[in-house]
Amino acid sequence: MDSVICYQLEPEKIIDALKRFRRALCPQGILILENWNMLAQWRIFGKTRSYEYTSKKRKIQWQERDWYDTFASIYHIEVKGTVFKKGRHHKFQYEEVLRAMTAGEILMYLKEAGFTQWGSYPDFDLSKTGLNSDVMIFLAIP
Repeated sequence: MDSVICYQLEPEKIIDALKRFRRALCPQGILILENWNMLAQWRIFGKTRSYEYTSKKRKIQWQERDWYDTFASIYHIEVKGTVFKKGRHHKFQYEEVLRAMTAGEILMYLKEAGFTQWGSYPDFDLSKTGLNSDVMIFLAIP
Protein backbone atom coordinates (compact mmCIF):
# COMPACT_ATOMS: atom_id res chain seq x y z
CA MET A 1 0.00 0.00 0.00
CA ASP A 2 1.53 3.26 -1.11
CA SER A 3 0.69 6.22 1.15
CA VAL A 4 -3.03 5.47 1.37
CA ILE A 5 -3.47 4.96 5.10
CA CYS A 6 -2.76 8.64 5.83
CA TYR A 7 -6.00 9.64 4.08
CA GLN A 8 -7.88 8.16 7.05
CA LEU A 9 -7.96 10.94 9.63
CA GLU A 10 -9.37 9.09 12.65
CA PRO A 11 -7.46 6.36 14.53
CA GLU A 12 -10.51 4.05 14.51
CA LYS A 13 -10.72 4.22 10.71
CA ILE A 14 -6.98 3.61 10.36
CA ILE A 15 -7.22 0.51 12.53
CA ASP A 16 -10.30 -0.70 10.63
CA ALA A 17 -8.47 -0.29 7.29
CA LEU A 18 -5.46 -2.21 8.63
CA LYS A 19 -7.78 -5.00 9.84
CA ARG A 20 -9.23 -5.22 6.33
CA PHE A 21 -5.72 -5.39 4.85
CA ARG A 22 -4.88 -8.21 7.31
CA ARG A 23 -8.01 -10.18 6.37
CA ALA A 24 -7.24 -9.75 2.66
CA LEU A 25 -3.76 -11.27 2.95
CA CYS A 26 -3.16 -14.83 1.75
CA PRO A 27 -1.82 -17.32 4.30
CA GLN A 28 1.85 -16.53 4.86
CA GLY A 29 1.19 -13.07 3.35
CA ILE A 30 3.06 -9.91 4.33
CA LEU A 31 1.65 -6.41 4.33
CA ILE A 32 4.07 -3.86 2.90
CA LEU A 33 2.83 -0.44 3.87
CA GLU A 34 4.51 2.72 2.65
CA ASN A 35 3.54 6.02 4.21
CA TRP A 36 4.71 9.60 3.79
CA ASN A 37 6.84 10.89 6.60
CA MET A 38 5.05 14.23 6.63
CA LEU A 39 6.83 15.42 9.75
CA ALA A 40 10.13 15.25 7.82
CA GLN A 41 8.67 18.04 5.66
CA TRP A 42 8.75 20.58 8.51
CA ARG A 43 11.12 22.86 6.57
CA ILE A 44 8.44 23.56 3.93
CA PHE A 45 5.43 24.03 6.25
CA GLY A 46 3.76 27.34 5.55
CA LYS A 47 5.91 28.10 2.50
CA THR A 48 4.50 28.50 -1.01
CA ARG A 49 6.26 26.70 -3.87
CA SER A 50 5.61 27.56 -7.53
CA TYR A 51 5.80 25.17 -10.48
CA GLU A 52 5.35 25.35 -14.24
CA TYR A 53 4.92 22.72 -16.95
CA THR A 54 4.97 23.67 -20.63
CA SER A 55 4.35 21.52 -23.70
CA LYS A 56 3.49 22.37 -27.32
CA LYS A 57 -0.22 22.36 -26.57
CA ARG A 58 -0.52 23.65 -23.02
CA LYS A 59 1.08 25.40 -20.13
CA ILE A 60 0.26 24.71 -16.49
CA GLN A 61 1.27 26.97 -13.64
CA TRP A 62 0.52 26.05 -10.04
CA GLN A 63 1.44 26.74 -6.46
CA GLU A 64 1.50 24.43 -3.47
CA ARG A 65 1.34 25.42 0.16
CA ASP A 66 1.55 22.98 3.07
CA TRP A 67 0.79 23.51 6.71
CA TYR A 68 0.49 21.33 9.77
CA ASP A 69 -2.15 21.44 12.49
CA THR A 70 -0.11 20.32 15.51
CA PHE A 71 -3.12 19.82 17.79
CA ALA A 72 -4.99 17.48 15.41
CA SER A 73 -1.86 16.01 13.76
CA ILE A 74 -3.31 16.88 10.36
CA TYR A 75 -1.22 17.87 7.34
CA HIS A 76 -2.77 20.09 4.66
CA ILE A 77 -1.64 20.51 1.07
CA GLU A 78 -3.33 23.30 -0.89
CA VAL A 79 -2.83 23.43 -4.66
CA LYS A 80 -3.96 26.35 -6.87
CA GLY A 81 -3.17 26.81 -10.51
CA THR A 82 -4.11 27.61 -14.09
CA VAL A 83 -4.05 25.55 -17.30
CA PHE A 84 -3.52 27.59 -20.48
CA LYS A 85 -4.62 25.85 -23.69
CA LYS A 86 -5.58 27.22 -27.11
CA GLY A 87 -5.83 30.82 -25.90
CA ARG A 88 -8.10 29.88 -22.99
CA HIS A 89 -7.37 29.33 -19.34
CA HIS A 90 -8.93 27.12 -16.69
CA LYS A 91 -8.29 27.64 -13.00
CA PHE A 92 -8.15 24.77 -10.55
CA GLN A 93 -7.84 24.42 -6.80
CA TYR A 94 -7.88 21.52 -4.38
CA GLU A 95 -6.76 20.58 -0.92
CA GLU A 96 -5.54 17.28 0.46
CA VAL A 97 -6.00 16.62 4.15
CA LEU A 98 -3.83 13.86 5.58
CA ARG A 99 -3.10 12.32 8.97
CA ALA A 100 0.53 12.89 9.98
CA MET A 101 1.75 9.84 11.88
CA THR A 102 4.99 8.84 13.51
CA ALA A 103 6.48 5.39 12.94
CA GLY A 104 5.58 4.48 16.52
CA GLU A 105 1.96 5.44 15.97
CA ILE A 106 1.67 3.30 12.84
CA LEU A 107 3.29 0.34 14.62
CA MET A 108 0.75 0.75 17.44
CA TYR A 109 -2.09 0.70 14.89
CA LEU A 110 -0.66 -2.45 13.24
CA LYS A 111 -0.60 -4.19 16.62
CA GLU A 112 -4.16 -3.05 17.37
CA ALA A 113 -5.27 -4.39 13.97
CA GLY A 114 -4.05 -7.87 14.88
CA PHE A 115 -0.66 -8.07 13.24
CA THR A 116 1.70 -10.17 15.37
CA GLN A 117 5.03 -9.16 13.83
CA TRP A 118 5.98 -5.81 12.38
CA GLY A 119 8.91 -3.58 11.61
CA SER A 120 9.59 -0.08 10.28
CA TYR A 121 12.30 1.20 7.97
CA PRO A 122 13.32 4.49 6.35
CA ASP A 123 12.66 4.94 2.63
CA PHE A 124 14.44 3.12 -0.16
CA ASP A 125 17.15 5.77 -0.47
CA LEU A 126 19.68 4.28 1.93
CA SER A 127 21.79 7.46 1.85
CA LYS A 128 19.17 9.13 4.06
CA THR A 129 18.68 8.57 7.73
CA GLY A 130 15.30 7.58 9.09
CA LEU A 131 14.90 11.04 10.60
CA ASN A 132 15.06 12.80 7.23
CA SER A 133 13.39 10.14 5.07
CA ASP A 134 10.37 11.34 3.12
CA VAL A 135 8.88 7.85 3.26
CA MET A 136 8.48 5.21 5.95
CA ILE A 137 8.16 1.50 5.07
CA PHE A 138 6.38 -1.00 7.32
CA LEU A 139 6.32 -4.79 7.03
CA ALA A 140 3.65 -6.63 8.99
CA ILE A 141 2.69 -10.29 9.36
CA PRO A 142 -0.70 -11.41 10.70
